[in-house]
Amino acid sequence: MSRPTREELDEMREQGNSTALRDAFTASQRAIAAWEQSHPPPTLDDVLDWVDELRRVFGEPEVDRAPWVGTDFRL
Repeated sequence: MSRPTREELDEMREQGNSTALRDAFTASQRAIAAWEQSHPPPTLDDVLDWVDELRRVFGEPEVDRAPWVGTDFRL
């Protein structure tokens, strides 16, 4: 068996790094997908409640929800 050259060692190291990066990316994608499945997307009321809470903290009046009544939210 011949000794690997410096270029071959560098290539093997790069392949190892790319494999590690691919594995980390795959694991993070799985974690994100699991979190999204266990946490349903917020409703409009959830978002407006959050905005109202922030506005209270800064001394602003609550959001007028009248324009947001219904299901057609096109701008």
